[in-house]
Amino acid sequence: MHDHLEGHEGHEVKRLSLGKRVTMPTLIVVFDTNLYRKLGAAAFDELRDRERNLSIQAVANYYVAMEFLAHLADDQDPGFAKSHSSLRRLWLHTKTYDGSQYVTHVMGPAEGQVSHSLFHVSPNVGGDASASLGAVVGQIANTERADLPGLFQETLCECRDRVLFLEERFIQSLFDGVVRTLVPEATDWPSVTQDSSIRSGLLESIAAGDGLGQIAEGTVTRMADDLGIELSEEELAEKVKVVKEAFPVPLHLFNTLVRNIVENGLDMTKKKRANYLWDFHIAFSTGTGANIDDVPIWLVTDDGDILNAAATAGATQNVKSFDEYTLVLDLKWDFFCESLKHGEPKNEQDIA
Repeated sequence: MHDHLEGHEGHEVKRLSLGKRVTMPTLIVVFDTNLYRKLGAAAFDELRDRERNLSIQAVANYYVAMEFLAHLADDQDPGFAKSHSSLRRLWLHTKTYDGSQYVTHVMGPAEGQVSHSLFHVSPNVGGDASASLGAVVGQIANTERADLPGLFQETLCECRDRVLFLEERFIQSLFDGVVRTLVPEATDWPSVTQDSSIRSGLLESIAAGDGLGQIAEGTVTRMADDLGIELSEEELAEKVKVVKEAFPVPLHLFNTLVRNIVENGLDMTKKKRANYLWDFHIAFSTGTGANIDDVPIWLVTDDGDILNAAATAGATQNVKSFDEYTLVLDLKWDFFCESLKHGEPKNEQDIA
């Protein structure tokens, strides 16, 4: 079934496909890619035990799962073995039993979350993307590594190609959606990364916060175009306001990425290009006051850019570092529940 996450001032800011739920969790968490990579087996098992004791449910981010799957398309990929073990941890972390089988919970793509928030519909991204991806994750996570090329090569290549397409489109959207809007005379990345009046003007506009509105407006118009929806000026302004209020973290992160590129140059190496994409889309994992049936959703990450964007946006209530998250897991039940009301880790002395 599909569940909606209510957000700031009643805006619906998320939609998840969570399957049949047997019990209502106290907290829903979404982990980023690196947390699944770095957790060892013993630490991961201990984490799951602590989460179960507090009725915490994990949900997979669509892009985290896609990144792992993309590395499995080639068994000579340096990240092949690590990605398979990380995917296995993701599956173990997010699966629940629905009465007949284990179901992997996957948060839908950012496009679907934003378009549902704005227009209460989802774009055509290949059917129920979250449900189908969840099934793929479960199958591949439970297949021996050596058998993957023979059994799932076509599916894995599709995931890899999708990832490459998203990376290339994302870098172009940085330029078209922000740079050329703020500085129309910009012609290409070198024109804004080299010392010039264009570069100075762009950095001034970003520092003044002008980029946030352009990013939000670009997000709205792209979603409207994809769905064939025409917006009046008043409707556009209203939708831009919704995006700015509901999704402040990815907007601030996008703004920071553009500034970093302008200041430090455009690094188009595969690793850096992928980091730009994943950070931005993973930041859509939660929004202002995001919840399902009053159950809050936290994004747990150790990515410095995402954490800084959340702090800058004043949106740390739903974005936590791994250390902050584990502090919450140490609390006794009553104090844990009280911490959820505050949206931040509270020790017993603070609450008493």
